Amino acid sequence: MKITIGIPYYKAPSSLYRLIFCLNNQKTKSFNLKKEVEIIIVNDDSDTIVEESYFMAKNINLKIINKINEGPAVARNIVVKLTQGEFVFFLDVDCCPTENWLETMYSCFINNNNIDAVGGKVIARPKKGIINEYYNIANRLGKPIIDRETGEIVTIITANCGFRTESILAIGGFDESIFYKSKPGGEDLDLTYRLKQKGFKLRYEEEAIVLHEYPAKFLTIFEKNKNYGLGMARYCIARKIDPKSIRQPGFNLFSFIIYNLNFFNKIKKSYLFFRKKVGIFKSIIFSFFDIIKYFAHSYGMFILKKSSSISP
Repeated sequence: MKITIGIPYYKAPSSLYRLIFCLNNQKTKSFNLKKEVEIIIVNDDSDTIVEESYFMAKNINLKIINKINEGPAVARNIVVKLTQGEFVFFLDVDCCPTENWLETMYSCFINNNNIDAVGGKVIARPKKGIINEYYNIANRLGKPIIDRETGEIVTIITANCGFRTESILAIGGFDESIFYKSKPGGEDLDLTYRLKQKGFKLRYEEEAIVLHEYPAKFLTIFEKNKNYGLGMARYCIARKIDPKSIRQPGFNLFSFIIYNLNFFNKIKKSYLFFRKKVGIFKSIIFSFFDIIKYFAHSYGMFILKKSSSISP
C-alpha cells in the first residue's frame, strides 16, 4: 500500500456514508485507488457496530475497527500503528474531500522529498439556516493557523492532513497521555508542535480541499469552542508554555476577566467583518455568536486549569 486514510468516527452515520462515497469517487492518476490505498475507519463508540456492508465502496479497500470510546487522538493512533502505507492521511467524518483531493495530497509528498507533513484547505459546506450561515462565513479552518509574527505554521488541521508515516511514527503519533478521552481540540496543535521540535518540515496545500459540515444548533457554538479552549489548556500545561506568549488568556481568574473585558473591541471587530458580507441585522447576530465563541474558548482554558494540579 502507498497510502492509508484514517477516519476517527463517533455517532454520525450519514456523515460517514457521505465521506466514504466521496473517497470511493476520487480521481487518481499516479496510483491505483483500489490496489494502493487502504481506508481505516475507527469507530470510537462501543454502543454501535459499523460494518463494511453499510457502504457501497467498490473502488476502495475498507478496514473497520470497532472499539470503546477513548477519543479521537487514540483513534488516530490506531490508524498510525496499523498503516501499511508510506503515507498516512486523516479526514474528519464531517468532511467531504473534493474529487482530486487524494491525488493532490499524494503529489505534495512525491514532488517535495523534504516535506514531512501537509495541511490542506478546509472550506465550509454550504447549508441553510442562520447557524450554518454564521459558520460558513466565520470559517476559521480554511488553512493551517499561521503565526502572525514568524509566518510559520502553528497548527495543521487534522480534518484534512497528511504525513510521511515514518515522520509521525518518529514522534509517537498523537499524545494519548494528554488527550485520552478528550473532546476534539488541541491534539492537532500539539502534534504540529512536536513535529516542529524534531525539525520536520510542514507545508500548506490550498489545492487539497475538503468541504467541512458545521453543526446546525446554537449551543454548538459554545460547546465546540469550550472544547478548543480545553485542548489549548492541555497543550500549554503539558508543554510548559505560558498561554500569554501565544496570545491566549492566562489560567487564573484575573487573566480570565481581563481577557473577556476586551469583548467591546471584539464585538466591534466582528461587526465590521460581518457588515461587509451580510446586512446590519445579521451582522449584529453574528457578532453576538462571536462573543459566545470568544468567551467559551477562554472559559475552557480557565476551567481545565482550575481543576488541574499541573502547573504550566
